[in-house]
Amino acid sequence: MPGKNLEKVRWIEFTSNIDKRGILTAAESGREIPFEIKRIFYVYDIATDRGGHAHRETDQVVVAVCGSFDLSISDGTVKKSYKMNDPKKGLYIPRMLFIEIKNCSPDAVCLVISSTHYDIKKSIRNWEGYLEAVDKK
Repeated sequence: MPGKNLEKVRWIEFTSNIDKRGILTAAESGREIPFEIKRIFYVYDIATDRGGHAHRETDQVVVAVCGSFDLSISDGTVKKSYKMNDPKKGLYIPRMLFIEIKNCSPDAVCLVISSTHYDIKKSIRNWEGYLEAVDKK
C-alpha cells in the first residue's frame, strides 16, 4: 500500500482567469479536486516546521496560496520533496503518506483541501508510529 500511494502524488493545475483586475483561481470538487471536499483549512504565520504526521483515511490537496515552503512526503522507504510556490497549482496527496512542511517563507500561507472531517484519532502523529503502521520497522 505505501509505495503505491507515493506514486499517486501528483500536481493539479487549477483553472485561472486572468484579466486587468487580477487573477481568480478556482478548484472544484469532482473536477480539479479528485474527491468530495469535507474540510478546508489554512496555516499562516508559520514559526517552525509543520506536519510530521500521516492520515489513515484522508486524501488532501495542498496549495501555497502565498509565499513558499518545501513539502516532504514519504511512504516509509522513499521520500520526495516538492517546492510549493505557485497558487495556481496544488499537490494531491493520498492517505497514509507521512508529510512534513519545512523552509517556510515569512509570508507563506498553506491551504489544505481535505476529503474528511478532522479526527485526530485517525492520524499518526510521529515517524515511529508511522513506520509501525506501514510495517517498515
